[in-house]
Amino acid sequence: MSSCKTPSFTLCVPTFNRGNRVVELVSSCLPLMDDDWDLLVLDNCSDKFTSCYEEIQTLSKLSNQLNYIKHDSNRMFAGNFLACFDYSRSPLIMIISDEDIPNFEFIRYSILMISENPNLGLIAGSVTPQEGVTPGNSFNLPDAIFNKGKDALLKYGFMRNYISGGVYNRAKVLELDLQERLRSNITKHWSYPHLYLEILLAARCDIRLSSIVSCYEGQAEATDIVGPDLCSGYHTEKYKPPYSFGARIDQFIALRDAAYEATSLLPEGFDLNTFFSMYISLFSKYLRLVGLSNAKLYIENTMFPALIQESLYHLARSSIVMYEELRPFTATILELLEETYEKNKLK
Repeated sequence: MSSCKTPSFTLCVPTFNRGNRVVELVSSCLPLMDDDWDLLVLDNCSDKFTSCYEEIQTLSKLSNQLNYIKHDSNRMFAGNFLACFDYSRSPLIMIISDEDIPNFEFIRYSILMISENPNLGLIAGSVTPQEGVTPGNSFNLPDAIFNKGKDALLKYGFMRNYISGGVYNRAKVLELDLQERLRSNITKHWSYPHLYLEILLAARCDIRLSSIVSCYEGQAEATDIVGPDLCSGYHTEKYKPPYSFGARIDQFIALRDAAYEATSLLPEGFDLNTFFSMYISLFSKYLRLVGLSNAKLYIENTMFPALIQESLYHLARSSIVMYEELRPFTATILELLEETYEKNKLK
């Protein structure tokens, strides 16, 4: 049920097969929400914990602030992320994992900040673990603001991977047609649609970081994986598709394309230096991911992380030299890539 009055803010909860967690989240959040806020639960066609989702649907008929939508088919995480922008009615939204708990004081702070600066596209806050939870996605952010364009792209860019912890200026996303760009490229960006959107947003809007805790990280839980072919599989301890080297390659190329697209959205037009600086940052990040973060997974699958890093190095070289704008600087580009590799490679 939703009221006729347009809400000022929506807490969006994309969910799949974790209705038990959503029931707990909805029950704890509704009493604490301001009167002009909405809570939107987007069920990605779950076939587990269906009684819990039915309970949420019943609650939605009794509350003017709770809306429940069950998709006719599984849209993957990327499609459900996009649905948060499509189905929300408010100018501002926060998207949160169903295992996390939002900090309402951060939300109120964000609403105030965006009201004072309507060109803020996103306010990203810190994330801290709930009591007894081993941190996996928690992080502390400084208080900072990055100006739209080169400043935000270079200083924010690829910083934030986690879905929870930010308040989006949905009104600006719609005004700039960025949700339509995501819709058009959703197959390419099925792993990190939020990162893609935020890179585009940084090109056209200011970005603010806050040391204030935006949400409290819950216990991570293995869940079904749905890939771009819409075929279900399952997490295993032995092999995790999103973190396989093949998936990392796909992510790297997709984010390279995102950097090029965002740099082309700059008011002054495409900027070669900004694009290549973002590419070096992306390369450094993925060297760390495949060499350190995912090393245990690769070793368990009888793969050697140092040589995986070297493979990524050769991929990074091949994935930059074909751009016409960069060809006059090929020697310099390859030299900088080699320096980045040497700095980050496993010893």
